[in-house]
Amino acid sequence: MPVCFAPECSSYQGHPGITLHHLPKDEKLRAIWLSRIRRADQPADLENVRLCSAHFTPADFEVDLRSHLVGK
Repeated sequence: MPVCFAPECSSYQGHPGITLHHLPKDEKLRAIWLSRIRRADQPADLENVRLCSAHFTPADFEVDLRSHLVGK
């Protein structure tokens, strides 16, 4: 079960009101994300690293208008 990679966070996939997000593929942006969560260790497999929505503000998200309109 995927869990949040942020230190001391116990959020997981299926936790009410929480969504998990993959790290960006862009190396510069990914480095910013990892530095902001202040995680000392670096995972061997970045493909499986996720951060939960609790570490973002609503302004951090882009709205997918198509999905929003069809109720996804």
